[in-house]
Amino acid sequence: MLSVVAQVLSDSVRAEDLIARYGGEEFVIVVPDNLKGAVDVAERTRVNVLNSCSPHEKNKLRRQVTVSLGVATFTDKSSTLDELIEAADRQMYQAKNKGKNCVSADGF
Repeated sequence: MLSVVAQVLSDSVRAEDLIARYGGEEFVIVVPDNLKGAVDVAERTRVNVLNSCSPHEKNKLRRQVTVSLGVATFTDKSSTLDELIEAADRQMYQAKNKGKNCVSADGF
């Protein structure tokens, strides 16, 4: 299942974006863009996972896969990489609390 999701994530980002497995079932997508651009990439990724990660004979998934995405940008409050990851993590949990399968971003 993880390899199917990873392929969809890879297919969803642009050439200038960076995607990496962060741990377990978490991935990080680094987008060199403003908040709106990052949210656009996250939303496109969410839709692609929803549409491509459902059970069928090609991918052998047993259940529908969805993603909860948290988006954060460098600000005065998050000016280091650790702070940026913490901010994105908080937004991811906001997305999960909203019912999953959505994108959450501070100020968006």
